[in-house]
Amino acid sequence: MIQLLTRTFFKGLVVVLPFFAAVYVFLWIVRDGEAVVRALLVKVIPEEYYLPGLGLGLVPVCNQRGG
Repeated sequence: MIQLLTRTFFKGLVVVLPFFAAVYVFLWIVRDGEAVVRALLVKVIPEEYYLPGLGLGLVPVCNQRGG
């Protein structure tokens, strides 16, 4: 009985952990990317016009215009 529970538990971890790890890495990249782009955008536009997410929203626009 304990072996069945242990095996089921570890099978569940194998399924769930990669999903949560991917979500964590995605959010980490988004947060750090926003911080970098925000530092550049604040030099171009006034601080009061900056909205959270504006930096990442402008990356595809700038990328499309640049190349």
